[in-house]
Amino acid sequence: MHELTYAREVYKIVHKYAKYCKANRVIAIYLVAGTGTGIEQASFQFYWEKLAKGTPFEGSHIEIDYINDDTTLLVDRMRIEDKGGS
Repeated sequence: MHELTYAREVYKIVHKYAKYCKANRVIAIYLVAGTGTGIEQASFQFYWEKLAKGTPFEGSHIEIDYINDDTTLLVDRMRIEDKGGS
């Protein structure tokens, strides 16, 4: 269930950056997570879908690259659709 906490934090970061970029839609979010965080891809995606429902993030794909580290979790990059449709 800790994935929900992580998903909420990622949501805040992605929301802030998407707003800054004037993103129309977020297509994919690429994360880097330490193995010590215990984040499971499927569980994180499940909670992400709940948080993203009805937002510009709905339908976005989460990809997590794991590194041999205890506590790292960062948003590495995002793929967005801007107001111009690209």
